Amino acid sequence: MIQSSKATRLMRIQARPGSPVERRHYIYPEHRWAQLEPEAIAPGIPPDPSADLKFHGGKTVPQMVFQNVFLGGRASWLASDIDQINTEITLAMQDRRANNVVVQFFKAGVKLTCDPRPLFVLEEPHRAMLDQPGAKQLLTRLVQQGQLSDSDLDSTIFNFLLPRGAVLRLDQDDSRHGLAGFHDSVHFQHKGQERTAYYSANVFSEFLPNGLANGIPAFNASWKDVVGTLYHEMNEFRTDADVGDAIEQNNDNFLGWMGAQGEIGDQPINAAGEAGNLSLVFQEILLSMGGGRVPVQFLYSNAVHGAEGPIDQADPPAQKLTSDAISVLSNRRQLGRARTGIRWSVVKGHSLVRHRPRKTARVCVRNEAGRRSRGTDSASGNHRISRPVAVLQQSPPWLRFSRAALRLTARRASTVARSRPRAGS
Repeated sequence: MIQSSKATRLMRIQARPGSPVERRHYIYPEHRWAQLEPEAIAPGIPPDPSADLKFHGGKTVPQMVFQNVFLGGRASWLASDIDQINTEITLAMQDRRANNVVVQFFKAGVKLTCDPRPLFVLEEPHRAMLDQPGAKQLLTRLVQQGQLSDSDLDSTIFNFLLPRGAVLRLDQDDSRHGLAGFHDSVHFQHKGQERTAYYSANVFSEFLPNGLANGIPAFNASWKDVVGTLYHEMNEFRTDADVGDAIEQNNDNFLGWMGAQGEIGDQPINAAGEAGNLSLVFQEILLSMGGGRVPVQFLYSNAVHGAEGPIDQADPPAQKLTSDAISVLSNRRQLGRARTGIRWSVVKGHSLVRHRPRKTARVCVRNEAGRRSRGTDSASGNHRISRPVAVLQQSPPWLRFSRAALRLTARRASTVARSRPRAGS
């Protein structure tokens, strides 16, 4: 959960580790509720069972459709960037070995599909900024005007892609302070009916001329960063489509799969931030069918209790709460709100337990060969991102970055990042 001046809100964003956005959306340990620590922690690089995702009964979308909507017109984009983003995210979302990680959050035997609609370039003036109200208004208008199809809205996500230099904003947060993307929904009247449409908003991550970051520049080319953000947001739509309604209506029953540290894409970024190395989870993976690599962000897996890369055999279905457990939790949430005014958000089997801050970073990354690895395993084919990733802002109190990472100031970090050229920049 995250605290705001108006209400307690749930994670639905992609945030850069150590950034002001992350500090605002992860207030630990004061307002974090998580599972009890296991009695024995595996040696080496430990898993983190406290971050396991729990199913709250909300909407999931195993057979999904998507359409990329490029804002600002073709004059704001390189044609090669449009083509690469559209092609690579399609390949990533359809990759069998990558989906073997995600399928655990669906019923046994369910086949995950992700079908693209033709990309759409919106020939309207360049937007210097896009925020949540603007995104909702834009999607409503485009559907009502027929520029975007109104078919299969229940299973379709429209991905708004901001051009270079544009700022993404969500409430008081923006992309120049760590925000990379978010997903949401909008309800509106269309052809005499109440309709719901889903969207994500994604920044063009890059280092600005002043050396500061806009979004999360984790790869060696900005179009790859965009694909990584899309992969994050689209898989969160798959597994937690109605998080926007849960936030706005203050009702956890809308939630799909949500854990102590957010949705399926959130904990891996946080864990990599604790380790001071985003390349642990932002990697270019080999396609299952051959033909090269695609940039993705590793997602959280209950099977390994951490970030997991592509695997040959699908993970077993993640355990869901029983109806009795959900009832118990609902009653305890109400009791907690009445007693403290704080919304209890994260389930722990049959109880809610206040989390204690860890003394060590917890990262569990499985490489393509199936081995757990803190960094890159040359034998597996995974490779490090060419540009070093550094903490750009002072970390929040709950984070346990290495001393070396904490000593990197924003100026030094940006200097290191600029020391290597970014393809396509």
